[in-house]
Amino acid sequence: MASKSRSQRKRQSRPDPRLQHTFLAQDTPAGGVLEHAHPAGSLVALVQPVALDDGTIVHFPSPNFVAFYLVESKRHSDRGERLRNRTLADVRVNSSGDRTIKNQELAFDCFSEMVSAVLLAYAAVEALLNDLVGKLPEEATLDKENAKGETVKLGKQDMALRLSTPEKLDRVAPLATGQKSIKGTVYWAKFQRLRKMRDALVHLKGNGYSNDPVQTSEYGKLLRGEAKDCALDAIAIVEKITPDYLSNVAREALGIAILNADA
Repeated sequence: MASKSRSQRKRQSRPDPRLQHTFLAQDTPAGGVLEHAHPAGSLVALVQPVALDDGTIVHFPSPNFVAFYLVESKRHSDRGERLRNRTLADVRVNSSGDRTIKNQELAFDCFSEMVSAVLLAYAAVEALLNDLVGKLPEEATLDKENAKGETVKLGKQDMALRLSTPEKLDRVAPLATGQKSIKGTVYWAKFQRLRKMRDALVHLKGNGYSNDPVQTSEYGKLLRGEAKDCALDAIAIVEKITPDYLSNVAREALGIAILNADA
């Protein structure tokens, strides 16, 4: 663990929104993972080690993976949308009245940003759900019907390994939070839209080509703007399930309401 006092925090920039961190609620003596005593309000950030090929041990900042994926998804989405608008503004009008994009590099840069945005947005939802599974009591179980039609009880490890992401969202999230399932709500519709686009991009069909301008390919849908809200959809889902999960620095980076002064 590494830490900074409140006075140091005032003089320096706030922690990176992707960082796994907290602020101490009270004065804390040295001991455990803390080498020195720290006053209330000190920033404590999680680090983890890696052994490089030459044997050197390097300690690096540990991401809060939900925040990391959301912040990066939004960054890619915002840039992708700017590139999409520039791409569509730079066209050649054909004799038929159709338009052809002139700047191929711009189009491919747009695709790169939007694909990244979609994959990271979905990864954020998956990371949250797996974290919720991990935080369940050790004795937690969930009933599930197996392939034979028999009802079996799943423990935490089986929930993590044997439940799909939609099943975790529908069944594990309510078990972990005490809230109703979002299934059947606008948030479920956002999840289904995000999942459909993510699956289509990961499991590309027809070599990603369509000659139908209406029933276009997945990349045609990206150019049409169908992925522009993917990061916002993921943020909305995370906020609905766990309203206090994200730190305030992450919330600032994502443009959502701050909860309290030092989160």
